[in-house]
Amino acid sequence: MPTLIACFTFVLVVMLFLPTKWLQVQKVKKGFVFMSSYVTSSTTRKTGLVHLITPFVMSMMAALRLRIRPKQRKDIQTKLIHAGLAENWTVENFVSVQAGSAVLAGLYFLFLGWANGNSDYYLIAIGAVLIGYFLPQQWIRQKIKSRQESIRRELPHLLNAVAIMCEAGLHLFPALREVATRQKGVLARELLTVVNDVAYGVGQIEALERMADRCQVEEVSRFVSALSQTIERGASGITGVLRQQASEVWEDRKKKAQRLGAEASLKLFLPLLLLAFPAMTIFMLGPVFIELARFVMN
Repeated sequence: MPTLIACFTFVLVVMLFLPTKWLQVQKVKKGFVFMSSYVTSSTTRKTGLVHLITPFVMSMMAALRLRIRPKQRKDIQTKLIHAGLAENWTVENFVSVQAGSAVLAGLYFLFLGWANGNSDYYLIAIGAVLIGYFLPQQWIRQKIKSRQESIRRELPHLLNAVAIMCEAGLHLFPALREVATRQKGVLARELLTVVNDVAYGVGQIEALERMADRCQVEEVSRFVSALSQTIERGASGITGVLRQQASEVWEDRKKKAQRLGAEASLKLFLPLLLLAFPAMTIFMLGPVFIELARFVMN
């Protein structure tokens, strides 16, 4: 460890004192841009490792006469859709990741137990297998939550943008296409999917309801419900509906921010009571006790 720290310090000092042109900053920047683009693109498709282990895991499950139950398959597929991973991940991919992480975690602690001659690691390996199996489920739940938060943040801005397009003379779905192609984000991609579904022959209301089912966000469901009613009635007040929905979403965000602020103040009260109050008490009453002790001693 000291050798590693010394090497890191040496490299840092050399980078600080060498002339800038020697470092070829532009090449370094290009390298970082390439790496960033590679990582970004790899998150939108199946990784090579998952692609490689999936056939092996499926063949092992077939040899052991294990199969994915229909209910389990449906549940995993629903989670993949809600997480926005259905285009790049299959149910088999996810099950393979679960099995692979469980096996690797168990083998790691079994190896530690064999190398150290400690049987306690064998018991830890059992817990590691369970953790490795359920860890991908926790990951996908976090992915769903993060995606829903992104949709909530993007919704009011997109609604206002669509309302402006409609006021400028565009119809609803051309306005949705224009906004979806110009904007970036999760909700913009969902709107583009809606427009493409309608172009392929899906009904407008059905395409919107599919989006609400994929998003699983209350604000989006309300927006789709109000918009569907307006489309069914054939009313011309699309712009008013969009403005009203955007205003309601903004109000919901304000109320949520106020609620989180109130919860934060309550959460800060206990650490303040346990840490700051004793220190303040010692600072204020400490001299008094010292003088009192001196008086008693004399």
